[in-house]
Amino acid sequence: MKVATKRSVEKQKTGVTPKKIADTYQLKVTLDGIEPPIWRRLLVPGDINLLKLHEVLQVAMGWTNSHLHQFIVGDAYYVISDEKFESSSESKDERRYTLLQASRA
Repeated sequence: MKVATKRSVEKQKTGVTPKKIADTYQLKVTLDGIEPPIWRRLLVPGDINLLKLHEVLQVAMGWTNSHLHQFIVGDAYYVISDEKFESSSESKDERRYTLLQASRA
């Protein structure tokens, strides 16, 4: 699976004036090696943690959360922290990082 370069899209304007509006990211998720291409375009808030982003991907792609996963951004590895997944001491807990934080790594 390949996620296209994240780009911030214009903040959505509402009638409510919140103290801070999280940036919205537009992600294009494409499965590698499949013809015709299978892809989804997602709009997600920058403050979504990576575990929640994983859940969004599962629903968007119609998957059943039946395989382990990890997010790789540059040299950083974000994984679910539990005993089922052997992770290195350099791996980061995906529950503790947001999309915005990972995109700046």
